[in-house]
Amino acid sequence: MTPVIAAVLLLQGVPATTDTVAGRPCRVAVDSMGHYAEIPNADGTKTVHGGGGVLAHCDGTSTTISADSFAHYPALGRLDLIGRVAIRDTGLALDARFASYFLRDERLEAHNNVVAVNRRTGSVLRGPNLKYWRAAKGVRDTVEMYATQRPTVEYRQNEPGDTHRAGRQELHARGDADRARPGAARHPPSEGARPGQSDGRRLDADGGHDRSPHRRPTAAADVRLG
Repeated sequence: MTPVIAAVLLLQGVPATTDTVAGRPCRVAVDSMGHYAEIPNADGTKTVHGGGGVLAHCDGTSTTISADSFAHYPALGRLDLIGRVAIRDTGLALDARFASYFLRDERLEAHNNVVAVNRRTGSVLRGPNLKYWRAAKGVRDTVEMYATQRPTVEYRQNEPGDTHRAGRQELHARGDADRARPGAARHPPSEGARPGQSDGRRLDADGGHDRSPHRRPTAAADVRLG
C-alpha cells in the first residue's frame, strides 16, 4: 500500500475564512492522501495529482476539505476535487461529486448531487450544479451563488419545524442565500465582475481557528500550488 503523504499546498483562495477575505492566500495543509504524482508539462509547470482519499484543512482556520482525489493545473489556475467532495467551514457546508476551484477569480463550480447548507440559518440548496463566487479583497466585495436546472431550496424559519421548500428553474443569490430570487439572473455574473456592497450575511466562513490535533501534517513533503 502506498504510504500516506502529508503536504502543504499554497493556494490562492480555496473557500476559507478571514485569511482569504482579507486578501491573503489560503494555506491549505493536506493531512493525508493515499498516493501522489507530479507530471511535467511542456511549459515547465507540473500538473499535480493526489488520490486514494484526500483530507485537508485551511491552515489556521477551521475550514476542512476532503475528496477522493485532486488535480491541480497551474497553467489554468484550476484545482479539481474529484469524488465525494466535502467542504466545511463555519458558514457553509458543501457536498458534491465534483468541484473545480478557479484560483485567480475566487470561483467554485460544483457539479453532480450538490448540497449546500447555510450553517448559520440551516437553509439547504440541492441541485445538479452550483457556482459560488467568494468575497475577496480586490476581486469582489460580496458573495454570489448561481444554480440552474431546477435547484430546490429549503428555507428554515425561526420557529422549530417551520420549513418552506421551493423549486425553481434557476437561482441567483447575492450576499445572503436566504434572499435568493427565482429567475433573478438569466446569466451568471461575469467572471471579472465586481458586485456592489451588500449588507447581507456572507456564506464564506467566519474566522475560526480551531484545529484538531489529528489534522496536523506528519511528513515533510511540500507541494506549492498557485
